[in-house]
Amino acid sequence: MSGKVSYFFVEAVAVVAAVVCLCACGGSYGAVGLDVDNAASVTTMYFDVAENDGKAEAGRFLGSVMVRTDDAGREVYREIRGADGGLSEWHEVYYDADGRQDSVAVHSVRYGADRMSVIEYDEDSNGTEREYSQEGELLRTTMRRNGRRSEILTTYPDGVSSMVRSTMRKGRIVRETCEWNDGRGKSVTEYEYDGDGKLLTAKTSNGVVGSCETYDYIAVDNCGNWICRVKYVTVDDSPADAVTMEKRLIEYRH
Repeated sequence: MSGKVSYFFVEAVAVVAAVVCLCACGGSYGAVGLDVDNAASVTTMYFDVAENDGKAEAGRFLGSVMVRTDDAGREVYREIRGADGGLSEWHEVYYDADGRQDSVAVHSVRYGADRMSVIEYDEDSNGTEREYSQEGELLRTTMRRNGRRSEILTTYPDGVSSMVRSTMRKGRIVRETCEWNDGRGKSVTEYEYDGDGKLLTAKTSNGVVGSCETYDYIAVDNCGNWICRVKYVTVDDSPADAVTMEKRLIEYRH
């Protein structure tokens, strides 16, 4: 196996963070994740938002995620810490000879059990991931079909499944639908970006309740990548609440 990477995954007691892809010194943003190209490591810290003379400040620490990358810009390690600062999980992902994710090792401190995902690809480079418990029990199967409109079907042993369909534009997710087969129904999220590709809003509706996440970027570094932002949430017509402040420490390669 030729390297290590990780899944982005945060416990509910800390914060759920999404995966974003950035180009070096400026970058472009995606809606479901967080990464910075040309960075040796990125540490994202999450806080409650406190008010001080009408200005948003970092309040209670909620948790952090540290991502380390290799020379190709791929994640090689992800470390997750909870609100007490203690290590909760660390993740490693291995690549095959073609540079695709081959398997993912998830080590859990909090729950005292490890998990392993094995990923196989078909001739069209669509991947099937099977996640196993430490005892070898199949926990879930995820089938990923890539393209301008990607699909992710996740199935659990009890028959519960979810289908996530994402529409991409300029390398960023602009619309995402998620549908469960167990009565949870369907939700639709639409993403909006600014001219630099930074995520501005994420509007979600499940047919009953609508919510909107809005991001306010407070500070950027010398490369133009953001290092502090505040997330506001509006549910239906309620006033927007500042719910999370994110701060990033970015170590670049020289």
